[in-house]
Amino acid sequence: MKLDSYWLDTAPRLSVGVEGPVEGRVDAVIIGGGLTGLSAALALARRHASVTVLEAGRIVGEASGRNGGQCNNGLPHDFTGLVQRFGLERAQGFYRAYNAAVDTVERIVHDESIDCDFHRHGRIKLAAKPAHFDELARTHDVLRAHVDADVRLVTPDRIRDEVGSNAFYGGLIQTTSAQLHVGKFGVGLAEVAARSGARIYESCAVTGLQRLSQDAYRITSTRGTVDATQVLLATGTTRVGPFGWFRRRMAPVGSFIVVTEPLERVLPQTIGCCSAGGHASPCPIRAQMKRAARSCAPRLDRHFQSSAVFELITAGADWST
Repeated sequence: MKLDSYWLDTAPRLSVGVEGPVEGRVDAVIIGGGLTGLSAALALARRHASVTVLEAGRIVGEASGRNGGQCNNGLPHDFTGLVQRFGLERAQGFYRAYNAAVDTVERIVHDESIDCDFHRHGRIKLAAKPAHFDELARTHDVLRAHVDADVRLVTPDRIRDEVGSNAFYGGLIQTTSAQLHVGKFGVGLAEVAARSGARIYESCAVTGLQRLSQDAYRITSTRGTVDATQVLLATGTTRVGPFGWFRRRMAPVGSFIVVTEPLERVLPQTIGCCSAGGHASPCPIRAQMKRAARSCAPRLDRHFQSSAVFELITAGADWST
């Protein structure tokens, strides 16, 4: 049994990393080679800025390569609650921002021909109790009326047609969600950024960050020193480097995945998930992958904590239509 991240274990290694020392002066230094840092590097390089990315380990080696591989639309929060708190217009803006993010990932994958198994299969939230279905029904009506005409409600008498089981009491389908191989996507994104002019250094831990003036910084690393006009810190809760101030202000969310052997002869519709917040997703080798996430900050997602609504994505099932 392997304990490494499936995505990292099956992703190619970066072929365009810089081998030499870190040196010189650039417009922007990005600390962290995850999806945030690489996306910023690509955007800045496309605007003709000189960009250096410093990654302490390997590209997408931390949170960006250790997750459930979901690229979902919709919100983790109850939409009605957001409307009550922020008003309809802002709540719609939050929801559509997620939709736009999925569209952006799809556009990058297609425009740059990144081979990362991106597919829009959609996702379904399953009700574990009758009362949960009532919540999903109310959510469905509100979403269709105000922000998402593509959501579909699965009634209890039709749930077996969707998931091959009578263990649930209905579901809510969001058809535009997607899944992808985040390891391959991250490496592909890094290669596109490098082709656009960004210089990417792996195994390059930052050990010092000094502000020289209003528009000048000096970044010291294990592979040399570089000066920059601007610095973007995209490291998450890394324990590497002089970033304790940021580390103490972030709350990590655990993500645990289990990948099975290939299940060629098992009907995907008969495979469910056994915990709230879990997923089952298709892998390129036709294995099943299950994920469970637990938040250490329950206030961020009261709906998840209170309703225990299940989420399920199965190989072969397509909820985009």
